[in-house]
Amino acid sequence: SAGQRCSALRMLYLQEELAERTIEMLIGAMRCLTIGDPADPATDVGPVINAEARARLERHAERMRREALRGYPTATDLADYLVRRGLPFRDAHEAAGRAVRLAIDQGVDLADLPLAALKTCSPLIEDDIFPVLTLEGSLAARDHWGGTAPRQVLEAAARGRQRLADLALRSAG
Repeated sequence: SAGQRCSALRMLYLQEELAERTIEMLIGAMRCLTIGDPADPATDVGPVINAEARARLERHAERMRREALRGYPTATDLADYLVRRGLPFRDAHEAAGRAVRLAIDQGVDLADLPLAALKTCSPLIEDDIFPVLTLEGSLAARDHWGGTAPRQVLEAAARGRQRLADLALRSAG
């Protein structure tokens, strides 16, 4: 089609006994799609078709970034940082709570608090805290199976692609 329509499905919940057959059916349907130039009427799926669509996607990405930082999600990273510095978790949790209160009172994100303000919450906080309090730092800190670190996400995607490829081979044979 010359236009775009979004029918993206983010999540599909199925009974376990239906999952494999449904995935096989989806793979079969995907094999029938024609990928190519969106101006070609024979094309089912193509790239972003124009600058307006690209700008809309970029606005969505920026909004997702802003929303990901709402509610002081890096407070956990601050507590983890303090635990790595030797503070018992209960005390680190309390210090992170004080930092969140300061940030709320000042109307800023944790990463925007000055070092002196953060040090009032715990003297263990040093200037190496700031990369920890970023979205990228928070994601990277979860570098374990199922975690949000970019390496983990890429590995999970690769496992998913491999599973789909294995199912496609089974359904073709």
